[in-house]
Amino acid sequence: MDEPSKELTKEEFERYSVMCGLAIDEVMTSINSLNEEEKYLRGRTLYDEAKNRVKTFESTATKLEQKGLPKSIEAVESGIHDVAGVRIITFTISDVYNLYEILRKHPKFEEYKEPKDYIKEPKENGYSSFHMFIKVRISFDGMIRSIPVEIQIRTLVMDVWAKIHHRLVYQNTKKAPNVSSETEKTQEFLKRAKGLRDFDIKINGWVPKNTSRLT
Repeated sequence: MDEPSKELTKEEFERYSVMCGLAIDEVMTSINSLNEEEKYLRGRTLYDEAKNRVKTFESTATKLEQKGLPKSIEAVESGIHDVAGVRIITFTISDVYNLYEILRKHPKFEEYKEPKDYIKEPKENGYSSFHMFIKVRISFDGMIRSIPVEIQIRTLVMDVWAKIHHRLVYQNTKKAPNVSSETEKTQEFLKRAKGLRDFDIKINGWVPKNTSRLT
């Protein structure tokens, strides 16, 4: 019989988060190199901006609970795919898919999980983005480890939408769920959000598969 997993400790998570940081460094170095190469060879860039983060201990523990997973380092490593996260902001929707094709064929990355395409199939609240899941090999403490990294690729317009939605809906639901003025702002944003997405589609000349969630 297998031994039960130990309760997740901050020390264990800190060790894992250092490894996640190293994996992110590999990703950032690679995408920056790709961008410089594209700029030199073709006079354009693959993306506008790239950001990264490692989830906090508290945020990871909350996600384990939400997913019904045991609070152990084993569950973190096998069940939480976005402890290490990179977000890439592109100019157009076609840039999103072009960058995905480049990254999934990159020799340093192993795509281990099917991507989630919230551009063709937006979430019910209107959220749009493309999420891919890779593993990156790193050397740590004398061992080679494969660390999962989630890469979100979205356009500038999608990023603006997500930031405003996070501020008006997510944060206010947590901090001030009963404030009527904030609720009115949220409703106004959701009403006008379709216009942002329509603009993104129009300037790209692209039509999503599922338009029913945009109304």
